Amino acid sequence: MAKRSTYSFKSTALMDRFMLDIMEQRNLDRTSVIKLALYLFACYSKREDVRQMNLHQLVEDLNARGRDAAHSYGSFGDFCDS
Repeated sequence: MAKRSTYSFKSTALMDRFMLDIMEQRNLDRTSVIKLALYLFACYSKREDVRQMNLHQLVEDLNARGRDAAHSYGSFGDFCDS
């Protein structure tokens, strides 16, 4: 069996809220939510237009796609004062 890596990071209160909402709505565990999110991002990142984007453009594109979420990536990731 291949060696598996362990990932850890500190989450924000907003990330926790999103995580718990998704876990409850979809009846998923935390690991499954993270794996699905990474899989979606990996698929999204294979698009030619996305491969050409720098980090700023990528975040702007994701913000535009998530505009109904009422939170920017900056507030979600706690990268700004909110």
